[in-house]
Amino acid sequence: MKFKVITIAYKLVKGTAPPYLLDKADLFKPTSDKPVRQGCGRDHLMFESSVTMQKSSMWIAKMVMEWNKLPFDLRCLQDLDVFKSKLKTHYFKQAFQQFD
Repeated sequence: MKFKVITIAYKLVKGTAPPYLLDKADLFKPTSDKPVRQGCGRDHLMFESSVTMQKSSMWIAKMVMEWNKLPFDLRCLQDLDVFKSKLKTHYFKQAFQQFD
């Protein structure tokens, strides 16, 4: 379930998701012109998370939370197939840390 939701989040970030989903999620936009350090805290590949959005759709709120927790190097991958492969590896390593 988490894998599928994060794959949808990837498509939203890349702009390839269906239009009805593109309207529901907003990417983070810095409020100043100063560059934001990528991979440290908030960056342009993260979603905004508002209380209104969280109340209106629980799965979108969960998607935002899970996507924003992903490492930056995973969020910035350009190819969907590579992203899926790395995401599976990421979740496998989380689930089976004792085998690292």
